[in-house]
Amino acid sequence: IVAIAFTFTPDVGKGERNRRENGRKKMSRPGYLFLICCLFLAWGIPKGSTVNVERTTITIDDVTITIEPDSEVETQNATFTVRAPTDGWVGLAFSRNALMPNSDFIVSSVAGASVVVTDRHASARVEPSLDAIQNVLIVSATEANGFTTAVFQRDAVTGDGDDISFVDADFLLWAYGTDDQAALPPHSFSQHGRQGAVRWEKLGGLQTVDLGTDLREVHGSLMFVAFGYLVVLGYLQPLASKRTIGAMWIVVHLALLLLGVVLAIAGFGVIVAHVSDVEGDHFSDAHHILGLIVIILVLLQVLLGTAAHVLRDPERETPLIFPNMVHMGLARLIMVLSVVTVFLGIDEYYGNRDDEHTLFIIAGLWAFYVFVTVMVAEVIYMFVVKRAKDDDAEGVQFEIANPILFA
Repeated sequence: IVAIAFTFTPDVGKGERNRRENGRKKMSRPGYLFLICCLFLAWGIPKGSTVNVERTTITIDDVTITIEPDSEVETQNATFTVRAPTDGWVGLAFSRNALMPNSDFIVSSVAGASVVVTDRHASARVEPSLDAIQNVLIVSATEANGFTTAVFQRDAVTGDGDDISFVDADFLLWAYGTDDQAALPPHSFSQHGRQGAVRWEKLGGLQTVDLGTDLREVHGSLMFVAFGYLVVLGYLQPLASKRTIGAMWIVVHLALLLLGVVLAIAGFGVIVAHVSDVEGDHFSDAHHILGLIVIILVLLQVLLGTAAHVLRDPERETPLIFPNMVHMGLARLIMVLSVVTVFLGIDEYYGNRDDEHTLFIIAGLWAFYVFVTVMVAEVIYMFVVKRAKDDDAEGVQFEIANPILFA
């Protein structure tokens, strides 16, 4: 209002004479300057930096979270209490989407007389990194009767780029582990044993939330079926049935591989959607990049297979180098790269969790089984099938070879 009033004050000198002569008012030079200053000041005022928070508490799986604001109107800071059934560390995180990446963590631990609370942030499913500025105040931390209780204070807005303000935090994540290493230098700690999330309605309290299906698990399942089964079966099937079911082998081959391609593309789309949802970076590490390369090679393989079938000459005894031999060689390369991609994906998903080793062992045994199966099939095909000289000999040899190949 003051800016508007001053923008139309008269200038001294001939400016005032010109306005009287024209019969209208114009914005004065001081008015311009004052209005510009007001706009700059208004732009510098933080938008939505205040929030109203009510006192609330919730208990989930023996974990109790309590929030006590300094004021329920225009809350400036709040005291958070986390009580968990562990003699190790406890943690609470401010999150926009209930996922670990890009969340703001507070981790507390007690080791004898040493009590530590740290302010951290996570960019992926790994141990959260320490913030350069520690915007948290420890009130108390105790261990008693198998429970650890941490009480700390945090400002609603810290101004730190590694922190999330109360306004932006729609969820609170909780977690706890079994060790107290977070209380000792260098303040690192083990993977959490239990974790969860609650929705934080500032004027509605803390509420349970169903996080639904983890899209990474959907992605992994689709990719395992596509590359761990259908692609391998599609590769082995021509070796086992090309000379026994006649022209129908190509129908079975296409059905297996096209289904595998569809599932692979679906799995790729699912993980792209997931990375977008958690505001992550696309193709930022080896697993992402190699996965993209495999998908591109799979699509190229479809084109090569189509070309090989179209250019097929029934009278030709030896296959063409391009596209036939390239098609077969690329199939082997895709299987190798897909195995590497799977192991990179397991490592990225599980981080340093103990059950990572279990899945690594299972995936390793499956990869070894597939490798042995492919090698046996290749040897049988090269030294039994291709060396058959007449129909009778071929039939006898297939009585031995086919059960092994199909198995």
